[in-house]
Amino acid sequence: MLDKEETMPTSGISQKDKRKLKALAHHIDPCVQIGRSGVSAGVLAMINQALDNHELIKVQMLEASELDRKVAPAEIATAVKAELIQVIGFKFALYRFSKDAKQHVLLDDEET
Repeated sequence: MLDKEETMPTSGISQKDKRKLKALAHHIDPCVQIGRSGVSAGVLAMINQALDNHELIKVQMLEASELDRKVAPAEIATAVKAELIQVIGFKFALYRFSKDAKQHVLLDDEET
């Protein structure tokens, strides 16, 4: 019997894959920081580049940032066409499949 999470996906990624991505994101460090100036075109470009290179990234909003930490991650995910995987405090994880990535986060373990 499937649990309730697996029968009702909330986005383009299955709940099983989302749990796997959360576990993988736990061990990575933030590669982009959002500071006082907020989300600019430059910050979005850095997030896009990081997603193209790594697929799964973690972003940190500094406490000095005036962004709403509950709303901003979803808005950023929409702006860069990525899936919001998890928000914990001032950090959040994003995932987007990339043909250019050296390793594909979700495809690596499916072959075994």
